Amino acid sequence: YQVILGLSVEQPGLQVVFPPELVASAKQVWMASVASAESSKLHLRVSAALTKLGMPHDNEVEVGGVSCDLFIRSDPRAAGLKTDSKPGVVIEVDGPSHFCRNLRRRLLGPTVFKRRLLAAQNVSLVVVPHFEWRGLSPQQQLDYLTDKLDCDTLPGSSGSAVLS
Repeated sequence: YQVILGLSVEQPGLQVVFPPELVASAKQVWMASVASAESSKLHLRVSAALTKLGMPHDNEVEVGGVSCDLFIRSDPRAAGLKTDSKPGVVIEVDGPSHFCRNLRRRLLGPTVFKRRLLAAQNVSLVVVPHFEWRGLSPQQQLDYLTDKLDCDTLPGSSGSAVLS
């Protein structure tokens, strides 16, 4: 399924035709694997911090054919984000398994591929790597997310500044 998606997103002019039953079967297997995914402790901590910030979001969702950790839905500006008119913001929480063991800040191929697919589909992406998150106090984590998301105000806060 990822090959089919990659070709359709990155090479739309390439006239590769797959049998519809193959596409349907591949997507069904991929969706089943996504449905069984469990969030890491790091992912859950980032999700909890978003909740504390008043950012409604979904966990483990499909965006643009790709499984994403967190997704802030609706108009991002209504959620206090200074972004363009994209339909939401994907947040990827990159734990150690996303990086090479011997080059600890070099991303592995699947993570690079996912980011390429999201970028090709004009999806807003915010990345929270484990080495930036770990060691932060709870308040620093909130400040970190506020900076990463380029927050102006919290939802329903009537325009007051957030964690300056």
